[in-house]
This record gives sequence, C-alpha cells and structure tokens, in this order.
Amino acid sequence: MPAKYFPKQVTRNPSFHNTHSSQKNIPTLNRKLIKKFVYRDLCCPWSRTQAPSGQWSCTVKHIHLKFERPNAEVNKLERQVIDKIYVKTVVEEEDTTVYAPNGEVHAVFLKGAIPLGTYEMAYPFLLKAASSSVIGGFRGTAAGTGTQPSYKKDGTLSNMRRVPKEERLVGAKDGVLGYLDQNNFSPCRLTAYTRNHWQQFGSTVLPYIQAVDNLFRTHMPERHAAQLSVASMTPGYTIEGTSFSTATVNLNFATACHRDYGDLAEGAGVITCFSSGEFTGGTLVFPKWNLGFNLGTGDVLLCNVHEVHGNLPLVGEVGEYQRLSCVFYYREKLQDCLE
Repeated sequence: MPAKYFPKQVTRNPSFHNTHSSQKNIPTLNRKLIKKFVYRDLCCPWSRTQAPSGQWSCTVKHIHLKFERPNAEVNKLERQVIDKIYVKTVVEEEDTTVYAPNGEVHAVFLKGAIPLGTYEMAYPFLLKAASSSVIGGFRGTAAGTGTQPSYKKDGTLSNMRRVPKEERLVGAKDGVLGYLDQNNFSPCRLTAYTRNHWQQFGSTVLPYIQAVDNLFRTHMPERHAAQLSVASMTPGYTIEGTSFSTATVNLNFATACHRDYGDLAEGAGVITCFSSGEFTGGTLVFPKWNLGFNLGTGDVLLCNVHEVHGNLPLVGEVGEYQRLSCVFYYREKLQDCLE
C-alpha cells in the first residue's frame, strides 16, 4: 500500500484482548499484533504530554456548547446538502470532549487513536468493501436525492426505487460489513462481502474493530455498557470481542443531512476515517450546534448519530484523493433474530 495513504499519526497502544463475547467460528487472530498496555492512571488514558519534570499530564480539550438551533429548523435540513454556514466550531487537532448545554457529553474526538500498524492492516480490506455505487443504491436520504422508480435491463419497470444520478455523487461508494437484520427479502444474516472474505476479515479488520470498540468502552463507558448488554444477548450476530454488529463503509461519499435509523438508541455511533490526496470538505457537521469534526487517518469520533448530521461537499480532482469513513454500531432489530 503506498505510503501516501498513511500520514504520520500519534501512536497509541490500546489493548485488543477479547473481554467480551466469543464465537468459535471466527478466524483465529494473529496474536503477535495484540499488545497489552498498562495505563499510567485512569485520567484521560490516551492523550497526555510529559513535562520536563517527567510527570505526565492530561491534554484533553473541553468544549461547552452554548448555541442550540431550534429542532424545527434543524429538521428542515434533512436531505439537504449541508453548507459551511452551519459550522462555527471545528474539532480536528487534539483530543476533545464536547458537552451539550445541558451538561451531557455530546461527542468525544480522539486524535490519532488507532495505531499505525492496525489501520494499515485493515485499510485494503475496508477499501474493497466499499464497492457499491451510491448512485443506483437505496440510501436516498443520506444521498439527499430520495429515490425514484428504476428500470430493469430489459427496459421494464422495476419494483425497486433507487438513488438517481447526480454529479456530486459520481464516484461515491459504500458497503456493509458484519450482520444485517431481517427484511422483506432476507433473514438475519452475515453480509455477503464479510461471508465471502471471512478469513481475511478475521485476520485484518477484526483487530481494527476491536481497537475501536476498546476506545468506545474507555471514553463512553456508560453507553458502551448499555450497547454491550444488548449485543451480548445476540452473540451470533455480534462482531467478536466488541459491542458492534455492523459497520458501514463510505468512500468519497459526502452525505446530505440525515439521521441514522436502525442502530441502538442507547449506544453511540463510532466513526473512523482514512484520508489521502488533495481535497477539501468532508467535515462532519451537526447543524443543531454549529459544530463540525474533521477526521483524519487514525482519528476516532464517538457521537450521537441520531441527531441530524451531514458532510460538507468534497472538492478535489476525481481519482486524486480518497476519503474512506467507517461507522460502527449495533443494529437494534438484531435483538429479534433467533440463532
């Protein structure tokens, strides 16, 4: 993999050991990649600086939001392409905890939280997983276009409604890893890409997902515990050693304003990103708070994806950049699946 895809990051050492559910049919991990790390203390275990005296101190930034856009105004933005006028505060340079006006934690941003070796190993697989064109797909709300009637190859009208072609969506792709709940056509199941590349998933991507989950557990322990308690009830539909059932992978897809539906409300959306090349945009915006997050390779964001959010449009020469985002979550309806 070309070095340009992996900019220099802050190296950290999360523990990847499996402390949750286990599945005997998951491929055996390369344990040489798993390193245990003893935290220096319980205060902000990842971001710290060392003073000349040799003492370690926390370097987490805290932002207390004051502005709050009325819900009626926010709701009108759904399916709209977000504009930079809705971004007054951007988080991107350091570990940051963001608090809503009521004092609750709105989001936790972790800079360079994933070790280089872990994301280098996972990246090729994740990139290939984002293989479905957004145009012609079914994510009309996130695309901002809605869906429209489509036609079969023989020219007859299909029962499927799909995302129409729009210039800003050209080249945007997505994919899903892990497990899906039942729909009108299929039972609860492992996604086709995961099933068809099972051994590779276990040896390259699983350590990455477990590292992400470990950060979730450390920095949002209450929400992680709530999600894990549900996920542990469906071990056959949960990614081993994590509280997640599913990951959505987006390649060069700047989503319109939308809410994530179907994932567990008591949990959280956990987002990571790989970026390379020259481009602008992609900032993840929460218009309710005039707040944006710029994620780079190795960064992690824990946030409430049930709030309206979307990405600033990506601007760059097609083929000269990549922005690959991964969203990890637990699908709520998997609770209805029977082993």
